[in-house]
Amino acid sequence: MKLQQNQVWRLHDQFIRIVNLERMCVDYKTMTDLANRTGTHRRITKKEFCRMMKGAVLLTPEEDQVLRAVLQTNEVDDSAKTETDPAVEDIAEDAEAKC
Repeated sequence: MKLQQNQVWRLHDQFIRIVNLERMCVDYKTMTDLANRTGTHRRITKKEFCRMMKGAVLLTPEEDQVLRAVLQTNEVDDSAKTETDPAVEDIAEDAEAKC
């Protein structure tokens, strides 16, 4: 699978969108809800990003749009979903300074 800008990946209970893809670095945004698009921006090396994404599932553009539409109609309370995956946080924090 080739990484591309604007891809949306699902990793556990989070969605990860590739915001900017460079030769050695990846800027990405982690979100718990695709409907409101609030999340955290990070920048790590491409190698660390690929390691972090093991086990993640790539959403097709159609799935992305359908999921976003479903989430908008449900309007889930985001205040209870502010926690992030500890494994993703640890890898991202370690690699942030390398880029």
